Amino acid sequence: ALADTIFMIYDLWVENFGDCYKIQLDKGADLMKYKGKTEYEAAYNSINKGLDFIDAKKVKTKWINASILSAFYVVKNKKGECDVLLNQYDRLSQICEVNIEQYADNEKKKGYYQKSQAYLDKNVTPCASCDKLEELFKPKVEAAPNDTALIKKAVKMLNSKKCNSSDFYISLATKIHTWEPSAESAISIGNYWYANKDYKKASDFYKEGLTLTDDSSEKAKLYERLAQIELSRGSYKSAASYARKMEDKCKANGIIARAIASSASSCANSKVEASYVYCLAIDYAGKAKGCVSSSTVAAWKKRLASKSDLFLVEITPGQTVKVPCWGESTKVRAID
Repeated sequence: ALADTIFMIYDLWVENFGDCYKIQLDKGADLMKYKGKTEYEAAYNSINKGLDFIDAKKVKTKWINASILSAFYVVKNKKGECDVLLNQYDRLSQICEVNIEQYADNEKKKGYYQKSQAYLDKNVTPCASCDKLEELFKPKVEAAPNDTALIKKAVKMLNSKKCNSSDFYISLATKIHTWEPSAESAISIGNYWYANKDYKKASDFYKEGLTLTDDSSEKAKLYERLAQIELSRGSYKSAASYARKMEDKCKANGIIARAIASSASSCANSKVEASYVYCLAIDYAGKAKGCVSSSTVAAWKKRLASKSDLFLVEITPGQTVKVPCWGESTKVRAID
């Protein structure tokens, strides 16, 4: 059989030329491809052996995908506990993160690792509920309450799955922030208050995070959170101000569009003026490239003034006007 021939070649290679990380990684990936449902433990061990000796920037997505699937089968078939799958997920997610950053300017290659991250997220699901994560980490933290690395790992994992609203989570996040205050630890505590809808406290910690880092990507995350908070609180100009500092222009323009649209009732003194506000929001939605849903844009278009409404104030569709509150110009649209 083809599979048996492939594995015989691997064995002959090692016998004649010696072992190496690439052989272990390729062998593990092929074990999952051809014999995954029975040889998952061998695949898991082989891939991990290879990962121990390779630079993260050289890890192929096929190895990542085979690795998480092998860990999934180990847990599914009760050959290991959830920590096997969660630890592998954590390890592989870090590798994906490194490569997504490495290929930031190469959409094709970056896309491969983004797809692998989505595959990781899918396969970790059986062990990634908030209850299971807390069940996994609580006894470990109780046994080693001052283990910084363990607690950082727990906080990171809980954050990644949005399990950041519990007493257990905030107790860990507070420990890290007390021991080693950083932008990341401030964000972790801010996330707790954000999840519990105390936006004032969340905002305070996110702002503290801005003072603790010079890293542009960390600041961008904080600006996004602050923009979302200000949007939730109805501080629309402040939301737009923070959004303009974000790196992800799709998300930034989406937040600005929603902030502008949400201000229509308070900024406008008439239906026509409100229509100008919605026109500007639609302009930003166009720049958002899909970060504002088509249904949302359609709802805004239904609130535009009609041609007859515009005629009464001597305005024609296509005319450029100043938008109340925002100090920006837009071209007038009409509902019909």
